[in-house]
Amino acid sequence: MFLALLELRAARGRFLLMGSVVVLVAALVGIVSGFTTGLGDDTISALRRLPAAQLVFSSDARSDQFARSLLDEKAAAAWRADADTDTTPLGVSITRGTTDRGAEVDLAAFGVEPRSFLAPSVTEGKGLADAAPDSVVLSAKLADEGVRVGDTLVIDRLGIALRVIGLTERSSYGHVPVAYVPLKTWQRIRFSTPGAPASATAVIPDQFSALALRTPPAGTPAATLDARH
Repeated sequence: MFLALLELRAARGRFLLMGSVVVLVAALVGIVSGFTTGLGDDTISALRRLPAAQLVFSSDARSDQFARSLLDEKAAAAWRADADTDTTPLGVSITRGTTDRGAEVDLAAFGVEPRSFLAPSVTEGKGLADAAPDSVVLSAKLADEGVRVGDTLVIDRLGIALRVIGLTERSSYGHVPVAYVPLKTWQRIRFSTPGAPASATAVIPDQFSALALRTPPAGTPAATLDARH
């Protein structure tokens, strides 16, 4: 101990320099760790907050291509028969819109059945249950960009008008705030052709991105499953 104190006194500047470097490196690690955590949360926070134990998506879509996955009612029916748990479809796609007050926003459209367990709870306004088909519940992050309950949001290039009826907790997907819409409306957003005239006879595929399971099927690990049915 005595020798150590003598060494510290003899080379005080060197030890101060080394201590400062250690402190700066520790601070840098903390900053980078927080930055990485924030980026990760901004990427998939909406998926993490879904009240689902597992998500089933098509076997030809890898985890980094989740939004490209497409399932149909046949695959959903097979999973409902095999999984022995509550299931509901989920649609995911990135789009852009403009409000009637001129606010331009990017958003991740999440298509859900209005009365399913994926329907979001609201912090302001009202939810999707019993709402009109053209209703939308937005992440509170979009309120920071000037969107308010009662606004009309028009999807760019498609002309689909959505009425903002509520706000939910802050969540995002792919660094874009989430907008929850009825599944049928999401299918119009996902499968409509930009610039094409609206037609009552236009066929919109009855497809969605994934199937959400409330509890894990018996005998399967708690992980995302491929839809191979």
